[in-house]
Amino acid sequence: MNHAFSDKALRSSEPFIHSNIDRWIELLKEEIRKRQWSCSLHMARWADRLVFDTLGDLYFGESFGTKERDRELRHIPAISLYVHYSFNWLLPLYFPLGMA
Repeated sequence: MNHAFSDKALRSSEPFIHSNIDRWIELLKEEIRKRQWSCSLHMARWADRLVFDTLGDLYFGESFGTKERDRELRHIPAISLYVHYSFNWLLPLYFPLGMA
């Protein structure tokens, strides 16, 4: 586990993170140019797309492509619910009584 968070490992992941953020910013700029700031953007959805693509790139060697405008994120709500309920169930096990 320590190896995953070593300085070398973190530095090796930096180009993947930068490339995903750069593409995300390009797509945001395109969307803003199209809309001329007339409509608001759901930034939580845009952030979800960035996170999923970055994690896919880091862990599986390929972006999921969810930040590209034609990709639907139909599984994210289900994954979010699963994570939420998993942590609510597990959290009390990590802390002594009265500490959580």
